[in-house]
Amino acid sequence: MESQFPVFYRVLPNDTQSAAEPRKEETFYKGRRDLPIVPSHVMKSAENDEVLKLLLNAPKTHRSIITSSNPVGIQNNVTFIVDLDSLGDPEDLLSDDLGAWEQTKTRSKWYLVKFKTNGEVCDVTKVEDKLHDSYQVCRRPYINKSDRSLRKTVVNVIHPDGHHHSLVFVKYHFEGTKEHPIDVKPHGNSTKCSIPYLRTYRSTICKLKDTVAKQHSGLKRTIHDVEKAVGGLEFCNSKGALPRGERQASYINNTSNEKVLDPILDITQKMKMESERGAEKFVRCHSLDDDSPKVLSFTDDQVDDLVNFCCNGAPGHKSLLYVDVTFQLGPFLCS
Repeated sequence: MESQFPVFYRVLPNDTQSAAEPRKEETFYKGRRDLPIVPSHVMKSAENDEVLKLLLNAPKTHRSIITSSNPVGIQNNVTFIVDLDSLGDPEDLLSDDLGAWEQTKTRSKWYLVKFKTNGEVCDVTKVEDKLHDSYQVCRRPYINKSDRSLRKTVVNVIHPDGHHHSLVFVKYHFEGTKEHPIDVKPHGNSTKCSIPYLRTYRSTICKLKDTVAKQHSGLKRTIHDVEKAVGGLEFCNSKGALPRGERQASYINNTSNEKVLDPILDITQKMKMESERGAEKFVRCHSLDDDSPKVLSFTDDQVDDLVNFCCNGAPGHKSLLYVDVTFQLGPFLCS
């Protein structure tokens, strides 16, 4: 999915309001106009049937509570409806400046949905198995590795035709304790680094890859251009939207230069190139049978020679046909 980076409001790390203070039900989280909160009265519960209704009806009945940004730095029990099409990349949803998360399991359930004449959902019925007209609801619970009292639940919907609904349900809540700020810890894979772990946005990683591939002006310039593209320190959505530094850009540059050997892709591209150039075809077709690729390659002249010298049936005229390794196709020597 290709989309432009949306303009975000900056999230200040030191908020003046304590997470432990009593607060009224807010319309926008921390006052951010691009991050509306789902009011408690909108849903009877956070069960799958209610979530399914809300996600399918929201574009018609609750457009004002659909957020165009991924939630970041959450310190309270709050719920959001996130429009993945408004993010730089759908995976940006997983970058919330709260460190690493542990996904405990994935649960999938199927539901039949009835609609009113105006297109709104009026009834949802759970079914035991998948049907041709059933909606799949996938629920993914997470536990924060920096503070295991903080939990996150992400629910997405898959339509009967297989395409994913653009809106997802995201709920943050504290279990067994009051709301409080999160002291983000280093990533568990690092034994020496003491810097709090921030997952870089997937859209930022893609920006780095594109910038590294298109220009050769150095890593500093690459970092500068990507920082500018995501809004800079002043207007970026959060710290995770910014590239980490030259070391990250260097790693992406090195991994991007690694050649991935895909013989089937090489063969397909060669067939396409021959067709576009109008040249004599050599690679005729390929297939994958019994996990072994098979390629049929020949020129028209080779077939004519076979007919003239091996199949003419002339009395006293005999010719031997043999095959030898004579050419290289991609990383393979073919015969």
